[in-house]
Amino acid sequence: PPELDVVMREELNNITNYSNTGVMMEYLATTLIERTAFLPMYEKEHRMQNNRVLEKIIQEILDDYNFIGTKERLDESLVLLRLLLGLDAGDIIYLSSKASGGYDGGGSKAGCVLIPKPHVSNETKQFFTDERWLQYTYGDRILYEAVNRSIDKTIKSVGVDRFGKALNEHRHLMALANEECFPTAIFPCSERGEKQITEAEKNCYWNDNGCGYPCLDKLAKIWEGRGKLQQPYNL
Repeated sequence: PPELDVVMREELNNITNYSNTGVMMEYLATTLIERTAFLPMYEKEHRMQNNRVLEKIIQEILDDYNFIGTKERLDESLVLLRLLLGLDAGDIIYLSSKASGGYDGGGSKAGCVLIPKPHVSNETKQFFTDERWLQYTYGDRILYEAVNRSIDKTIKSVGVDRFGKALNEHRHLMALANEECFPTAIFPCSERGEKQITEAEKNCYWNDNGCGYPCLDKLAKIWEGRGKLQQPYNL
């Protein structure tokens, strides 16, 4: 929307006034990040001047966690976590509660909100490729890159073939979950955008998290018990 473009343009112009950088870093850090350690943040022309401090913080974050996954590689991350923890394939299946064209009830006072289809304007593209933005997000970007490299290394450590088979099994189970469980799952918002909180409380773990779990649990038990599923599923 044009209004969003205006906001992003203003944010970009004010970016050097921000007092911090690295939202993901701060979220994942197990100890308080001392912002004064890398202030002032910028040199001339918006260049970061304390890269080494940020890189040290990122290394500490990586050392503090046994495993970090990413949303962009969610299924790969879940399968890796499953193999590392010795879980069953059915333990990591899920249903998406937020998809374009559907409704999100996520605690909004406005009720159910339609999730629009993604659209990236030229203004937005320029925002995320601007040197000022790239410098401002430097810490998060190198953390993200480090996590991706760690995922690749972990795949090699558990065995590429073993991981590939587990990922294929997961994708097959996810397809079954979406085919058999999604139609009967009850989310906080209906397909028509109407609140159905009471019904959803019996079908979700919390808010819109874990919705459809009764069906998913049955699917997982059948899968683990028989090794494979054959129709009819009778879930």
